[in-house]
Amino acid sequence: SRGLVPMFVALELVTGPTFLLAGWRKGNARSNEAALKFFIVGVLSASVLLFGMSLVYGTTGELTFAGIREAIVGLELADPGFSDLPLLNIAVLFTLLGFAFKIAAVPFHFWTPDTYEGAPTPVTAYLSVVSKAAGFVGLLVLSYQAFADLRSIWGPALWILAAASMTLGNLTALRQDNIVRMLGYSSIAQGGFILAPFGAAVYSGATGAQLEDAFFATVTYLLVYAVMNLGAFAVVIAVAKRIGSVDVKDWGGLYQYAPGLAGLTLIFFFSLAGVPPLAGWFAKFVMFRSLIGIGEWSTIALAIIAAVNSVIAFVYYARVVKSAWFDPVPEDVLTGEARSAQLAPTLGLAMGIAAAMVLIVGIFPSVLSELGEMTKVFVAGF
Repeated sequence: SRGLVPMFVALELVTGPTFLLAGWRKGNARSNEAALKFFIVGVLSASVLLFGMSLVYGTTGELTFAGIREAIVGLELADPGFSDLPLLNIAVLFTLLGFAFKIAAVPFHFWTPDTYEGAPTPVTAYLSVVSKAAGFVGLLVLSYQAFADLRSIWGPALWILAAASMTLGNLTALRQDNIVRMLGYSSIAQGGFILAPFGAAVYSGATGAQLEDAFFATVTYLLVYAVMNLGAFAVVIAVAKRIGSVDVKDWGGLYQYAPGLAGLTLIFFFSLAGVPPLAGWFAKFVMFRSLIGIGEWSTIALAIIAAVNSVIAFVYYARVVKSAWFDPVPEDVLTGEARSAQLAPTLGLAMGIAAAMVLIVGIFPSVLSELGEMTKVFVAGF
């Protein structure tokens, strides 16, 4: 999309069908509750986003991203203090808040845990990756191509969203016993990690190579997150089909009756934690490299916050792995029939592809180097 109208329509085409998917189990009260909450918040976020876009059009008279940027530059030339115009500030912030709902950034995250837990797990996996990815892509495109000259307005807002999402998401995930809810709060925290280099670079006023590095870090983290999070949810689906539970304690001794699933649990959850040589380490590495490379106080502070949150995240990811590999098998969880249950071929294929990508990217991160060229083209002139 290169304009406000197709961008809005595209986002709604992504999220609209998910309202129905979240309530796919029509006879299940929790699924219905998940769909209803998701629908209400989705409509609210769409309203906020559309209101922001309407104000952008009202203040600039343009609908295309290029036209909006040219109009803002014209306003700046005519009035050097134009960025203090209250209506323009509100327009930009409301538009960003609409995207904050889409990516489940704090404090607009409250729909995520209940929706993730109540929706069918395959739908939750889809929501945690595709819907979030669409929100991030829209946010990046709009920020870089339309609001590039208003970074003093939205840069600090993204810094705050990144720090708050990382911290609240991880601290709340620590208290979860349900793995789906844990991954729900984890996705909020991971969204903060994705936002960190982008928001910090813009907030600090970085330009040129530093900005390219920040954009590369954001896109790389988003791609790696998509693969490892889909893999983690695929494991949850497979184990839940065997034992009928997604509680951490019920995963005890998984290696004894399903060593393959226990191995995949280790791969995906440790990758989410950023443990080498899995793909998650490279995503964390480029994020920290971008933050530290800029060297401003704001980026260093965000790097410290991200480091502390990485340690917190490791605790609850390792808790799942510890249960699967070191805890005894609960007596009341697994029946003989469940022990011998066969894995669906399509699910096994999905997990195999995701695991292979996590290992390949983790061992040979240069496969993502082509993103660097795309980054240079995308941020040119920002």
